[in-house]
Amino acid sequence: MCSVAVTRHRCWICIFCICLTGCSGLHVTRHSTPIDHPLHLISRVKDHASHLRTLQAVGRISIVSVEGGFRGTVQVKSRIPDSLWIKVEGPFGIDLMSGVIHKDEITLFYPREGLVYKGSPETIWERDLLPVPVGMDGLVLSILGLLVPEGISDDPPAEDYFDGTRRVLRFNSGETIWIEPDGPVVTQAEFKDDEDRTIWKWEAEKFRKRRGVRLPLIIRMTQTDLQRRVTLFFESIRVNRMLRADWSRLRLPEGVETIVF
Repeated sequence: MCSVAVTRHRCWICIFCICLTGCSGLHVTRHSTPIDHPLHLISRVKDHASHLRTLQAVGRISIVSVEGGFRGTVQVKSRIPDSLWIKVEGPFGIDLMSGVIHKDEITLFYPREGLVYKGSPETIWERDLLPVPVGMDGLVLSILGLLVPEGISDDPPAEDYFDGTRRVLRFNSGETIWIEPDGPVVTQAEFKDDEDRTIWKWEAEKFRKRRGVRLPLIIRMTQTDLQRRVTLFFESIRVNRMLRADWSRLRLPEGVETIVF
């Protein structure tokens, strides 16, 4: 009887030791797992975004600036990576602006002014004509909520740390990005000038997965130097559906004046 008790006692000791060893091993493994190299993480962000081929969305747009505020509705259609059609309406369905972004050219039509503006993203941005901040690589994806870091050198970031559940990468170029591992997707980005002043800020919230792609319902873009904030609230999003042949056609009235920058 005594022998049985001793044997049982030894078994429990062995099990206890195995549990301690196992837990310790798991603990060490969890903390010693290598973290993605920053450039590999950015590559994964780009890979995730590459699964988005077309998008159709309807929602609301809000613009706040020193001149005042505006709220209306917005329709967006896009073929990734570089083509986008956008239409903005004000109260009572008043057509305020429609435009097409295609490669390096932007065409904007303002019905109330009876004018069409054509130019590059840089010239359109300089003249403050588009209701979203532009002037960066990956313009179309940033409007759709999938900002993809571009133009980052092969040098490691100046800072690389975790902010809660997000990975934060700060580069010497003045760009800082916050990456959420699920996706992974960029949820925030800031751009600073040579004097370390934030001149542009991008934020995305309330991500939802559609056909394998995580997209935000809220996209906020802020031009701090102009004290202007544009917010898109997408209420309906369709992903990777076939677009009609004339999906990006911009219907212009005859005789409309065109200004080319």
